[in-house]
Formats: sequence, structure tokens, C-alpha cells
Amino acid sequence: MAIGPASSFKLPLAVMGFDAGILSDPATPEWPYDASYGAVRRVDRQAHTPQSWMGESVLWYSRRLVHLLGAHGFARYVTAFGYGNVDVSGERGANNGLTHSWLNTSLLITPREQLSFVHRLINGNLPVAHSAIAKAMSITPSFAAAEGWVINGKTGTGYVRESDGKLGRRQYGWFIGWASAEQRAPVVFAYLLVDDKSGLNAAGPRARDDLTARWVELVGG
Repeated sequence: MAIGPASSFKLPLAVMGFDAGILSDPATPEWPYDASYGAVRRVDRQAHTPQSWMGESVLWYSRRLVHLLGAHGFARYVTAFGYGNVDVSGERGANNGLTHSWLNTSLLITPREQLSFVHRLINGNLPVAHSAIAKAMSITPSFAAAEGWVINGKTGTGYVRESDGKLGRRQYGWFIGWASAEQRAPVVFAYLLVDDKSGLNAAGPRARDDLTARWVELVGG
């Protein structure tokens, strides 16, 4: 199933930003909030750094980063990463690829493709500076699981595009990343949850919590 990456796209975006020199370190740049961004959540309506952007999943920070990458640079990175269907055109006829392409419009990706991206990330096999990969990984949120496992990953929440082509009210949730524990090789994962009804809490955090709770069972102890 190919679907928009939603906020899980912040992981490749962080790699792009650090490689292009737009992002410097976890605290730099700190960009101020502007009322024109129209953020709904209170946590979004304040200044953010690369670290807090990833941790709080701030959409306007992503959009400002993509704007600074520029249309050509943004498309070049997505193509070089072989990320999903590599289509960053956005909604048909809307010319909004720099703001909406990853929000279940043109850019679509399967769980297997997400898994491939994370595998190349942690093995340093993306066509970017290794320092960019290390910095992106360093700001990826981490979560404790049972038996000493530490899970690093990024969630994403979106709305399912129904059979009529319109976004409906059912959610889908991503959780992608890697996990490590003493004396265990890192394990990469890409978890996609698709709701069969509307009105539930944000699907991305639910996907994260479900996978974290079941982690030891899934990896065999």
C-alpha cells in the first residue's frame, strides 16, 4: 500500500537540511513563528529548532526548510534518495509541491520503501555527507522499550484518500526508524496503521505506542 509519508517525511527532510547546510546542529537554526503560518496547535506557535521541530512535529518548520532547499534542490534530494514514487509536484494544478507534496497528495511510499530508506540511512548509504546522516539521526526522537531496547523513530499522521479521490476522515499513522539494544544488531522498522473508522486519536502516536509496547514480542526477545 502506497500512501503519503506525512510527518515521517521529517526524517529524510532532516538529512536534506543538514546536508545542504540549512540546518547546523540540534539547536540551530532557531526560527521564529510567524502568524502567517496559521498554526492551530499552541506548541507550533513559538520559535523552534531542528530538535524541537522533530520532537513536536512542526509543519511550518518543514515548509520553511523545503522553501530554502528550493524546488530543484528538493526534487533532486528526493530523487537521489529514491524515496517512494519521487513525485513532489503536489496537488494537480495547485503548484503546491513545496508545501503539500508529502501530505498524501503526490509523494507516496510503501512500508517496504520506508524500510529501505531507514536501512540506507543507518548504514550510511545515502548520497549525502555522513555528518548529515549522523546529525539527522541525533535529533530523531527516542523511546524506551522493554528489555533495554531504545527505539528511535518518527511518527506521521494523515487522512486516507477514499475511493472518490478525496481525503476522508479515517486516519493512517506511520512510525519509522530503528531500534538498538546491548549485544543486538540495530533493527529497522516501518509500521503503518490504517483506521477502519473515524474519530480516533492521532494515528501516528498510536502506531508508535503500539509498536513500542509489542517490540520485544516482535523481535523475539
